[in-house]
Amino acid sequence: MTLPGYEDIEGITPAVTHSVPLFLFHLKRHPMSDPVTSVRIEKGLNLTGPEVRAMVAACVRQGEPIASGPKGYWWAGSPEEIEITKRHLLARTIALQSRLRDYSKIQEKMLRERQLTFQAFGNQP
Repeated sequence: MTLPGYEDIEGITPAVTHSVPLFLFHLKRHPMSDPVTSVRIEKGLNLTGPEVRAMVAACVRQGEPIASGPKGYWWAGSPEEIEITKRHLLARTIALQSRLRDYSKIQEKMLRERQLTFQAFGNQP
């Protein structure tokens, strides 16, 4: 399997492209009751965490039923397992949105402090 057309997925490397067939071969033997952790995939395929995530994203985009949850990745055997994955991803998305809001508050505070510093010394930013 090659991964042309997936340049928008950060982490797609030649090592990822080379590893896809072996990854899918092994993952198909792991149902929901026996998920595979990212660390195990990384060690088995000599990939980094971002490369594993990129590989999974590309495979899912190609229609491979790869499910995931807090305990790892598995080959989805039902629509319900895909729903579990969707809920897991939604929870992560909500957590990331919250973190983005926190960073925006920190940034706004830093900008206010900078403005106050400039005003105190008679300078404009």
